[in-house]
Amino acid sequence: MTTTTLPLHRRLLTFATWAAVGAAVGAAD
Repeated sequence: MTTTTLPLHRRLLTFATWAAVGAAVGAAD
């Protein structure tokens, strides 16, 4: 179970990071 949840959380974290970066770039622009 943990092995299946780990990749999911990692993908969510990466997506959240990308969203934050995109928002920062949009705000800077």
